Amino acid sequence: MRRLRVPPLNEPASPSVFFLMGLFLGIFIVLLVVLILTGSFIGFPYNEFLKPGNVSENGTQIIEQGRERTDWRIVIRLYRGPFLIIIMLFLLAFNVHGWRSAGVNHVLIFELDPRNHLSQHHIMELAACMGVLWCVSLLLFFYSDFLGISHYAIPVIVSGVMLVFFINPFHVLFYDARKWVMKIVFRIIAAPFFAVGFADFWLADQFTSLSPAFLDIEYFICFYSFEVPWVTGGIPSRSNVCMSNSNAIRPILAVLPSWFRFAQCLRRYRDSKLAYPHLVNAGKYSTSFFVVLFSALNSMHVERYSEDFIAQRPVFYLWVISAIISSCYSFWWDIRMDWGFLDRNAKSNRLLRDSLVYSSSWYYYYTIVQDLVLRFAWTISISVNELGLLHHEILLSVLATAELWRRFVWNFFRLENEHLNNCGEFRAVRNIAVTPVGKKTDMALLVRTASDQEDGLTKKDSRKLHSIWKEANEEMKRDQDQHPSANAELFPINIPDPSYNPEEDEEEKDKDKEKEKKNGGEEVLLELAD
Repeated sequence: MRRLRVPPLNEPASPSVFFLMGLFLGIFIVLLVVLILTGSFIGFPYNEFLKPGNVSENGTQIIEQGRERTDWRIVIRLYRGPFLIIIMLFLLAFNVHGWRSAGVNHVLIFELDPRNHLSQHHIMELAACMGVLWCVSLLLFFYSDFLGISHYAIPVIVSGVMLVFFINPFHVLFYDARKWVMKIVFRIIAAPFFAVGFADFWLADQFTSLSPAFLDIEYFICFYSFEVPWVTGGIPSRSNVCMSNSNAIRPILAVLPSWFRFAQCLRRYRDSKLAYPHLVNAGKYSTSFFVVLFSALNSMHVERYSEDFIAQRPVFYLWVISAIISSCYSFWWDIRMDWGFLDRNAKSNRLLRDSLVYSSSWYYYYTIVQDLVLRFAWTISISVNELGLLHHEILLSVLATAELWRRFVWNFFRLENEHLNNCGEFRAVRNIAVTPVGKKTDMALLVRTASDQEDGLTKKDSRKLHSIWKEANEEMKRDQDQHPSANAELFPINIPDPSYNPEEDEEEKDKDKEKEKKNGGEEVLLELAD
């Protein structure tokens, strides 16, 4: 029974996990403060290179050694991608904590192993560990001149360590979780050829929020292939070929996450033959293709004719129109389809739905407003870029972080809606409870007590367990009365009595039969006596 027992979702983590999480988190915060102070007072390291100098008296060219600060744009593009991934891991840890606290059973929705999956503490520990590695790498980059090491070798090391961690085949360092992620990533890449599950399109949606990281990966490969000083013989490249917007690979990588979701929607339509919602959802992601296309053409036009006014760039208007259509389409899909809001039949919660898992309805209204604002955050880049108020790389970093926050909030309500509509196609179809069990009803104790008794329950434990079971059923019935719109087939009220013993039941039935025979015999004797 102990091997068959599934641990409760709110089972506390081991002390070692808390220790490592606190250790790495504390080191990460301290290193982050040190990193800010270092960047403010020391600055970026120098690049040493050779340059032609004055001509000597005999007519020979004198070669001089020059020094210049490393271009800060290079540092941002080399380190921004890993930083965004680390931020997403931190936010995912808070997502898991929120799901568990509210009773949203993400384990069943993602079809994870109930006995072996990462808790929010493990994810926080992993994010903090990656954050420490990222901070140490950037500090070494700043102090590379004092340490006498090549500062361009350090970003390669940190990116290589993170990549090896995720793809190493050994059964260490969260092997099962990494295997699950790699499996889902493979299914996302090969979306048209495999059936699509909830975890597949959920992770692909996370990738759409990491589009800047995909672009930074392209720059990383391009820079170390063509512009890094040890490739150019110690002379820094002045061509900035990797910074150029004329590179056709960048828009392809930018549109790649949307293509994955587009292909998944087509596959789901093929399997279900339902044009709505799958083809309509595919249309939403197809609008991103035009946004990326016109944005790339506009950037190329600005790069070549930087002094042109907006009125002389018709492609700019095409980009704005396509971006407005895409943002409106995506916002409507978020609140209506992904979250299930704007339910016409909702009586108690205006503009929302009757069944709400989270404690306050104001969370939901805040989510609608912030999703609308962040869906149109790209409009800030128009005024900022045209007026020259902020550099494009800094603005892109700010907007990328804001998009991660929007996705973080989106995850809460997307999983909640999946939890409430558990029988949809390509979703988990197991029975799960809508609301978390109350404090008075200790279901964790109920499961442990019923499963850990190898020699059976004593009469005292059986009576105690039966009372807990009875209280659980009454509490769930009260919740069902408060939320009559919940699907009764999905969320059964009656919980099996764990104190029920079939053998004891058979013994009681035999005793009842003997009593009936005895009573029947006494009645016959009384009739004969009469």
